[in-house]
Amino acid sequence: MGTDVFTVSVPLKRSNVLYPVEKDASGNELKMYYKIGDIDANGHVKAGVVAKSGQEYADYLETGVDTTLADYGVGVTPKAVINSPLIDDDGTVTGVQWKTGTAHAITAAFAQPNSTTSPTADLGTVIYAWSTSDGGATIINPNSRTGATISFATTGAKTITLKATNAVTGVSSSTYVNLTAIVPPINVAWDHTSKTASVTNLPATTKYVRIYWGDGAYTTNTITVGNTTTSATHTYTSLTGKVIPLPPNLTVYRS
Repeated sequence: MGTDVFTVSVPLKRSNVLYPVEKDASGNELKMYYKIGDIDANGHVKAGVVAKSGQEYADYLETGVDTTLADYGVGVTPKAVINSPLIDDDGTVTGVQWKTGTAHAITAAFAQPNSTTSPTADLGTVIYAWSTSDGGATIINPNSRTGATISFATTGAKTITLKATNAVTGVSSSTYVNLTAIVPPINVAWDHTSKTASVTNLPATTKYVRIYWGDGAYTTNTITVGNTTTSATHTYTSLTGKVIPLPPNLTVYRS
């Protein structure tokens, strides 16, 4: 007695192979797949997200996901660019001057811009890193493109370097700017009503300040080390003509 062999062919969908249908105890298909971005950084499903079936997820991957590699930074070469002009604390001197002890903001352009005209983000992920030639400098948010600040404690020539690295390929680009860190200029303000001279931005090592009033008199103030301000009053008794410097002449003695 012969044996009959029957062959039944059914369409096999790719989604059934990659994302097979699973059912619960009642025979209902389970929806257990989530789109990119549906899961937070802690691995939890975000509120309001609805899971997809295997077929729905396969359709999403084929039609809803950007497959252009450059959009993820693949093959994109970063270009580090420091935004200019930089803050300049003394416009009367050639070059950029930064006062010591003051945090200065510094920013960079997108290293892998998503547009050549009006970029709004980087293509892929870029790692930004700020550094300086001064190991004693204070850098806040050294890996922020727009939120970094740098403060120098010592005077002299300084170099600030920006390195931008493509997080996917590891390719990097660097650029730098030069500036001079200066002692903050001492400011003297004269209030004619109260006959008071106010001095600010004194060096932290100041021991005493002598103010010459222009009529032969002077006032000497002892300064506690670390203080950067002082003031003194003076009343002019003579109405005869004299040369009165405004603000009064100032001599600062430091330790």
